[in-house]
Amino acid sequence: MAKLIDQYASYLLVNAVKTQQLEGIYRHTVAVTEAADDAAPETHPELYSAFLQVAPASDLRPILLKFQKMARKHLGLMDISVVSASPLTDLQNAAVEQKLKSEYGGKISIVTSVDPSLLGGLRIIAGHDVIDNSIKKRLADMKSNVYKGVYFKKC
Repeated sequence: MAKLIDQYASYLLVNAVKTQQLEGIYRHTVAVTEAADDAAPETHPELYSAFLQVAPASDLRPILLKFQKMARKHLGLMDISVVSASPLTDLQNAAVEQKLKSEYGGKISIVTSVDPSLLGGLRIIAGHDVIDNSIKKRLADMKSNVYKGVYFKKC
């Protein structure tokens, strides 16, 4: 099944590159996969509409996710994961994106997610860089520092 998903994703990628619509189709598929069913875009680019005619509806999401991964590589986009304790506001998202663009260059693709166990702060994963400024990490560091250098004698 994975091979079939790869073939459909490759088909969409090749045709998007051929017609010089890769960036537009990529942005559209991101909007489709991130939106709730009732908030998904109602109008589609012509190439995407043609693709929907041949792609199996049951495998559409995995196909689009595979296409997005292939398109990011083709476009030279760096994947950056931003994990927060609660959903970020639009203003916070814009500030984080601006800072990451200045740090890693303009060609980035940010994926945000929520992990309430962080308690607060952010965890940013960009390639091999991990920036963990979460309260959970700070508490773990504090606990480690409290026990550092303490010798426990066996009773």
